[in-house]
Amino acid sequence: MAVAQPNDSSRGNRVHAANCKHAMESSVARDVKMAFPAEGIDLLVDAKWQGDKQAAVRLDVAVDNGDTTTKTLWGTGGVSGVLTFTKP
Repeated sequence: MAVAQPNDSSRGNRVHAANCKHAMESSVARDVKMAFPAEGIDLLVDAKWQGDKQAAVRLDVAVDNGDTTTKTLWGTGGVSGVLTFTKP
């Protein structure tokens, strides 16, 4: 798998990362456009938040044809892991 790097010359693929601390507390979201190679992408997630509450980091990957794949990492105080995405 290739590790994806954001780049301005992408073909419109989109990664949407949302850090949802707790459904009623807060969230942060970012859209990043990047190339999506045929072999797929591995995205390294390393997120920390204040407190010891369990929370999730959700990544939505949308490809040119509009298909979206979602993966989530859960943790307490933070998460660290690699999420692998292939084209649907």
